Amino acid sequence: MRKARLPPELRVKKPQSKQKKKKQREQLEAHLQKPRGYRRFTPTSELPLERFDAQGQRVCRWCGGSLTGRQRSWCSVACNEAWLVRSMPSFARKKVLERDRGVCVQCGVEAQGRDNQIARELQKERRLRRGTLTRVVLRDHLKQHLLDILPRYGLSDPGEMGWQMDHIIAVEQGGGECGLENLQTLCTVCHRQKSKQQAAERAQRRKAVRSQGISLSGEMP
Repeated sequence: MRKARLPPELRVKKPQSKQKKKKQREQLEAHLQKPRGYRRFTPTSELPLERFDAQGQRVCRWCGGSLTGRQRSWCSVACNEAWLVRSMPSFARKKVLERDRGVCVQCGVEAQGRDNQIARELQKERRLRRGTLTRVVLRDHLKQHLLDILPRYGLSDPGEMGWQMDHIIAVEQGGGECGLENLQTLCTVCHRQKSKQQAAERAQRRKAVRSQGISLSGEMP
């Protein structure tokens, strides 16, 4: 499914501050120090090493199968993609989109198709107004037009557009660095609800641990 793009006036990204970029780098470095399975993706630096059989012949880096012809690392496209899904989030998202077509598994909304329709409406409005409005006024007009049409699609703000690639078993529970079997499509609204529920569960677990620690420290010897 080809993705329709929003008008360029609505695709302007705000530049990130140096402090925010530094914080993101530090968070990424800390994340990559976690044990295998508790990271969102496998760093490319951990590419499986070359493997050889008892006769010294190269075998597939992923499954250990025999290599034929000019193959030197992977015995099949499936093995190559198994590695790419685990090491490249953008590739994993592409494969999830090919499989699910942007349909939310929770509520069934066709998030990708819905967003394409919204983008086409905005592009049409842009073509109608571009010759009569200045660039700044056109940008503000398109922003307002977007807010006006969102309720027809069951949305309340632009931040609810889109879809998210979600881990069925959460990364914090060992579901990271996984194949497509642990990845699903959620619309942004459902993903926010799931994230909020998971955050509440984490808070409850931390509270239980703290209360248990206090009770244990208060016990008489």
